[in-house]
Amino acid sequence: MFFDQPLEVKNEILNEPGPMPMHGYTPWRVEEVGKLRHDVKIRTMMDSKEQFDQGPEYDTDFLSKWPKAPELSGFGPFIGDFYRQCDDVCLTLIKALGSPGLLRMGHALGPYKPYCANTDFGPITLLFQDSTGGLEIKDRTDPETHSFVPLPPTDTTEMTVNVGDTLTRWTNGKITGGIHQVTAPEAMKGESGLILPPKMSMAYLFKAERTVSVGPLPKFVSSTEPAK
Repeated sequence: MFFDQPLEVKNEILNEPGPMPMHGYTPWRVEEVGKLRHDVKIRTMMDSKEQFDQGPEYDTDFLSKWPKAPELSGFGPFIGDFYRQCDDVCLTLIKALGSPGLLRMGHALGPYKPYCANTDFGPITLLFQDSTGGLEIKDRTDPETHSFVPLPPTDTTEMTVNVGDTLTRWTNGKITGGIHQVTAPEAMKGESGLILPPKMSMAYLFKAERTVSVGPLPKFVSSTEPAK
């Protein structure tokens, strides 16, 4: 498995920081989702995970990076096939045309710190998690700001579909994105010196083409409901 490889092998395909799609390997505690928030304490938090990102095979502007180790020769074909299946699911769900996505594999390590609550940028995210759990969704029926509901996996083959910011904009706020976070599993909360076993997850971050507008679609705009 990719994350079990020595660091020097993973570093051969490092994701290059900058204004471009994330492709390749991102080491532990490099990504900082907390910077999406205004709270100073949260903005300093770094994600306790390492990750691998892959883009669409037809994107010739930003090519995906694949490990070169002989023992991982089947990794690219397997992940590429899984990517295409996720893309088909998303296109079926929103009946969009040519919207590429980003496939992200995450590997959370201990000591464990929670991931900052956030929404995803794209229209739809498909999430797959292992049996460790820890995913939580904001409870919209509860006025409390920090009220989240655990979404434990019942089967490691199940898929969670989450709405992102782009779909919220396309529908002029009719469909709102789900605020989510990853923290300690419910059964382990309140424990001191918390160290969780490694957690694996895979997210397919479906995105619009770079030339596609993310403004409200005409069918969701009217004189009584102007574009937001």
